[in-house]
Amino acid sequence: SLLWTSEGDFARGYGPALRESHADGAAAREYALTPAFQPRPGGDSGPRANATLEGLALSPDGRTAWLAMEAAWRQDGPMPTAHSPGGPLRITALDLSSGRAVRQIAYVPDAVPRARRIPWGPRLNGVSEILADGPDHLLVLERAYSAGAGFLSRLYR
Repeated sequence: SLLWTSEGDFARGYGPALRESHADGAAAREYALTPAFQPRPGGDSGPRANATLEGLALSPDGRTAWLAMEAAWRQDGPMPTAHSPGGPLRITALDLSSGRAVRQIAYVPDAVPRARRIPWGPRLNGVSEILADGPDHLLVLERAYSAGAGFLSRLYR
């Protein structure tokens, strides 16, 4: 089977999801994430639109899925800038047999490494992917983009 995530579509009222599909593409299971992962009207807490489940890793024993948010939840801090790393994002361990979250850790991505070279457009940095590196470590791929300055990526263990 195949595990995959969706960031959801906040404009249409649904949040991120973790799903399992059979090898032929047929749906096998949708994991129930806690309500904290869902969009919240008002915008003062919870995940940010288009900054939710971005990274997904399986533990070496195949029992745990690690889910990495792309950016910090609103109540956890601001988005990174060229001068500040911003707030920590959440990486959640989910037990695949029960579907329950069993652990959550905070990860602070770097500040945006390059300033924009034009006065408009995105300036961002966040987690793009994760990979289990043995039972006790994750590899974390950060990717950044600044309008007019381009992309940059970094890999951390």
